[in-house]
Amino acid sequence: MGEGKWDQATIDIQSSHQGGQDLGSKDGHRAIEAMQRIIEEECKAEILQQIHEEIEEETGLKVAHKELLRRYQPTMIAFMLQLDKKELQDAQAKAEKWTN
Repeated sequence: MGEGKWDQATIDIQSSHQGGQDLGSKDGHRAIEAMQRIIEEECKAEILQQIHEEIEEETGLKVAHKELLRRYQPTMIAFMLQLDKKELQDAQAKAEKWTN
């Protein structure tokens, strides 16, 4: 997983966007990036816990830092793709406060 999945998460966030801002514009792109950062910051602990549990379940071992980092981005992308419209709108509102 890589840039393609992250791009898909961005597209999904854009499609849920209901503001008047043109998301193809420079300001629109900044708003999307801010939404992604907000979602990541608010969900980081949950995502890290999910990765820890998956690795321990698969291997029976404690999580190595390198393995945690390897799995973080794909797990974050999957998490973002599962957010509902309300969660995206909440992130959008916070992003607008951050960027204004």
